[in-house]
Amino acid sequence: MPEQWNDYPEYRDPRHEDILLPSEGLPCRVFYNGSPNGLSVDPHWHEAIELLYTAEGTAQQMINGSTFTIRPGDVTVIRPLDVHATSAATGASISILVLQFDLSSLNDARTDMTAAPDMPEDAKDSLITGLPGQRIREYMEAILNESRADKPAKLIFKGYIYFILNELSQLYPAWDRAALRYGNLHNNLRGLSRVLAAINSMPQSPPTLPEAAALAGMSASYFSLFFKRKSGKRFIDYIHEVRLRRVACLLAETDIPIGDIAAQAGFNSLNFFNKVFRRYYGMTPLQY
Repeated sequence: MPEQWNDYPEYRDPRHEDILLPSEGLPCRVFYNGSPNGLSVDPHWHEAIELLYTAEGTAQQMINGSTFTIRPGDVTVIRPLDVHATSAATGASISILVLQFDLSSLNDARTDMTAAPDMPEDAKDSLITGLPGQRIREYMEAILNESRADKPAKLIFKGYIYFILNELSQLYPAWDRAALRYGNLHNNLRGLSRVLAAINSMPQSPPTLPEAAALAGMSASYFSLFFKRKSGKRFIDYIHEVRLRRVACLLAETDIPIGDIAAQAGFNSLNFFNKVFRRYYGMTPLQY
């Protein structure tokens, strides 16, 4: 049955989510994501395929650094190892039905889409449209309606989920889970997680770009491109963002002078700090 869900447990590395299937034998996890007061799901990735059905409201969906708007009725597919995030403005009501499939549990080669080469590579292609999109939308609507019944039937849930799996298996052909592309991407994401952990633990003295690349096991030039492709921002911009989030907390919760807060966060120049802060928050630190 769908559950309410607004965060994900981090079992291993930053930004990696382990998918835990329910014990009652459904081939997927089904839950709601959203609230009547906005939504913020940080960028993360996992090995499962994920389907999002926007039931209410609009949100910004990021997949591999590209952002687009999802609206009521949209069905979005997220591939295994896609770095993705969802956000809706504070005060906005948003409701998204999420299905996460661990397809390896089905032991069905036809539906092993873990690294299918014909799955969408660009975020703009992640919306399922046409007749398949219409059918999947109807199935997900049926799941929503059943979940609102006094006594939801698990068998009905399972039936609609298999209908959806059938649509996906026809949309995206099978490919070997152990394909070279999957293994390389998995390793690169693990390397990215190590870098993010290093930045988040010590944002005032993060690794340099060459140090981060070495930590990730990549060349500096490839790491820079990979980081931008998966996060949608440059390496240095991410560092500034992490620092500024901590600055904002200290500004709101303490009486420490602004200059001292900037220095603690790793900004050596107060003028540069003010410039970056204004660009990120649209106001000065004092106004904030």
